[in-house]
Amino acid sequence: MENFDNDVTVNVSTSIQEHPSFSEDFDGASCASVFTVSERRPLIPLETGRASVWKATLNIINFIEGVGFLALPFAVAKGGIAAVGAFIIMPVIYWFTARVLVECLYERHRVHGNVRVRSSWNEIGKAIWPRFGGTMVAAVQCFDLTVIATSYLIVCGSLMKSAFPSVPLTPALWTCIAAAVVLPSTLLKSLSQIAWLSVIGIAALLGTAGVILWYGATHQSQWNLKNLLFWDTQGFLISLGIIMFSYGSAPIVPSVEESMANRSKFRRALALAYIAAVLFKLTFSIFGFLSFSFSTDEIVINNLPNSPPHITVSVVFVASCLFSYALPLNAVFQCIEDSNTYFLLQTKLRLPEFVCFAGLRVFFVSVTLIAAAFIPHFGFLTSFFGNLSLPLFNCILPCAAHLFLRKKDLSCWQKTLDYVMILFGVLVSIFGTFVSTKALYEVLSQ
Repeated sequence: MENFDNDVTVNVSTSIQEHPSFSEDFDGASCASVFTVSERRPLIPLETGRASVWKATLNIINFIEGVGFLALPFAVAKGGIAAVGAFIIMPVIYWFTARVLVECLYERHRVHGNVRVRSSWNEIGKAIWPRFGGTMVAAVQCFDLTVIATSYLIVCGSLMKSAFPSVPLTPALWTCIAAAVVLPSTLLKSLSQIAWLSVIGIAALLGTAGVILWYGATHQSQWNLKNLLFWDTQGFLISLGIIMFSYGSAPIVPSVEESMANRSKFRRALALAYIAAVLFKLTFSIFGFLSFSFSTDEIVINNLPNSPPHITVSVVFVASCLFSYALPLNAVFQCIEDSNTYFLLQTKLRLPEFVCFAGLRVFFVSVTLIAAAFIPHFGFLTSFFGNLSLPLFNCILPCAAHLFLRKKDLSCWQKTLDYVMILFGVLVSIFGTFVSTKALYEVLSQ
């Protein structure tokens, strides 16, 4: 793997005027592929070329510290000591594949070193498969973001039922109420109008972590460290999906790297983000599991005694989910509305623009509501999604693209590492998806 610290990186979009004959010097890159600019904005837009290492680190941490962390103590309860090991190993793997992904954004130039010729996952997909690659990548990303929005509704229903058990409403009814509340937020057109609401989400994360750590510290006499020392292969595969879900950073990697003032320091920012994430997630997960042992709930807040701290944390976290719900779906709407298919369908049906605009949002809110109401198991759904999708985006696709786009620049051991990561991703995806699907079916059948 090439060391970007020692290479000169040039952005094609800013160098086109200075080097009019640029395309003639590229090794195997055509002029069309070099200078094509994607019409789609990145799913997670960031300001280009101004972020410091610390700002980039915080951006990554903010992305990976999502609602999935609520299921991490449950992952330890399922996977035991192997899950604890995965908390440390998976960030190392993701750090490596993120480096690989960044290299796929560049081409080797004889004079100017590494030149940035791509800026998004879509452009990587198009470079590999010009006809359908970009569309397939966008479709998978939209699916991922829709599942994340669904998980917000599941958490709302579960937490509200746990916090207010005397209210005669089922988790499904609480979920329906949450969906009705979030629907108006999906009608906001600009991401900037709703992005500030994620501040509440960060406060909810910190508040939840503080309460769990406080509860664990005050009940330390009940801990039994031997409870961690068990091995369950199927339980580990379930927990691995949850852990992979909680660490996934691939969707934001191109945007964060592009936003940095000094892109050669991206690896440092990524490493700092993952070190901080490991310390936070591992401490939180072990405290949560040791406090509640094998009765740890899929959403650890539900294990807290019915008291003011429990109610307060639940309500704040529900509020953060309601405010954050529109963020992933806004990216899905943007992706669909920028597509030719949507334009052609709108033209053919001759419907008013607002009808199409509102209809699309009502449809997706309804889909996420139905999924959340019929699959009210946050931990198992997170495991299923983590095993099904995360190995593809964080292991298989980056390394496969690396071999396809940068093959002639790679040494034998670099190619071997890519193949090992692809094999790892395929095996985890097959066996993990099978086990988590089986577990999800069993809990739904009860």
